[in-house]
Amino acid sequence: MSKKSKKLAVRILAWILAILMVVGLAVLTVQMIIVNIEEKKAEEEKAQKEQQEQTEGGEDDHDHDHDH
Repeated sequence: MSKKSKKLAVRILAWILAILMVVGLAVLTVQMIIVNIEEKKAEEEKAQKEQQEQTEGGEDDHDHDHDH
């Protein structure tokens, strides 16, 4: 191989590696965003369930506390 062809091969390889790094970083970023959104949804659902349980529990206690 001549110097020119070796230099071209190295440049092509460098570009391929650079593109792969950028794509990998983009994929990782998207995955982190998705996980973050899923965690927020799970926390909101958990908070809603706790609120519903407290509301239902409070209403039941309230109904049974009356002396007639």
